[in-house]
This record gives sequence, structure tokens and C-alpha cells, in this order.
Amino acid sequence: MTSPPVITLYFVHFVFDAGYILLITDIPTFFNSILDFDLELAGLLNMAPHLCVLCMTVIGGLLGDYLISHDKLSILGTRRLLNTFCFGLTAVFIIILGYVYNSDLSLTIMVFAFGIYGFKFAGVNANVLDIAPFHSGIIIGMMISIGSIGGLVATTLLGVLTETNNTLRQWRVEFWTQAALQICALLAFFIFGSDKPQEWAKPPEESADIERQH
Repeated sequence: MTSPPVITLYFVHFVFDAGYILLITDIPTFFNSILDFDLELAGLLNMAPHLCVLCMTVIGGLLGDYLISHDKLSILGTRRLLNTFCFGLTAVFIIILGYVYNSDLSLTIMVFAFGIYGFKFAGVNANVLDIAPFHSGIIIGMMISIGSIGGLVATTLLGVLTETNNTLRQWRVEFWTQAALQICALLAFFIFGSDKPQEWAKPPEESADIERQH
């Protein structure tokens, strides 16, 4: 479970959690301290990011199934496309968030930045079943564990940047850092991602058949 495509999934999920945790736990502080907008008073708007994730997850799944079943794109091409939507668009939205001074517009951007992550489930998460279906539970467990470290790193970095100097400039440093990580995840999967079952992940009888054929 240390082949390049699997390690890539670990890294991508690390980046995902770093961005996800930033948006879900730290952005309310940004709205409150920088934009002077209390999200707790926004009522149903607090549900909007999660509803957006749900919608994008469904849309991503339907889009992925359509592209693969109608031979519009290969499995790997489809995973790359959805991954590009997920991390590429999120990177753009996170950067824009640091340069918008209208709280309503910033909230809309935050909702979309959060929601776009829904494409990940039909991209990176589904890719686990492409490359190691018989070990998917273990790999996903590792992805979640490693991802939690990403969330810790993101919040720690933000704390270091804003603990004594909570300014828009410091938040922009965090946003640009997060955006750079998102692009790195996008490129990593584009270069090292695969849709081929890994040799070590194949059932013993299948591996034996391959050896006999050679």
C-alpha cells in the first residue's frame, strides 16, 4: 500500500482535510474578526455549505457515471476532471475570499469553495476502488488518519499567523498557502494518479493467472 498512486491518494486527502477544516472551523473567525459578520446570526445560512457539498457530491457522481458509461472519458480521465474541479476551483475561491470586502459576497464564495469539495467523492475517493478494491477499507482508513494531520497543520499555521497579528494580510497568507496546496494536490493526482489495479492489490488467484500467462 505504498505504491505511487496510493501515496498520492494519501497526500491528496491530507490537502483536502487541510482546506476542509480551514473552511469549516476557521472561516467563521475570519468573518467575525475581519469582516465583522457573525455567522452564528446567519441562521439557515450555516447549513448552506453542507447542502452545497451534498448537491455537488450528487452532481459529481452523476457526471462521473455519465462520462464513463457513455465513453466520453476514460476512468482516469474522469477522476482527473473531477479532481480538477474539486481542488482547482476551491483554490480560486479561497484566494478570492481574501480580496472581497462584502460579507454577503464573501459568504457566497465560501459556500461554493466548501461545496466544490463534493466533487472529491466521485474523484479521489472513488479512485480507491479503481486501484485496490479489495483493500479499499484499509486505504480509506489511512487517508482519513493522514488527512486529520492536514487539518491540524492548517489550524496550527493559522494560529501562528494570526495569534498576535490578526489582520487581513495574515489571513491572505493562509489563503494563498491553502490555494498552493490545493494546486499541488491537483497536479500530484494528475501526474501520479492511476486507474489500474495495483499488482499487490489483486486477489492471489488473479496474480497467479497473470504469472502463468507470462
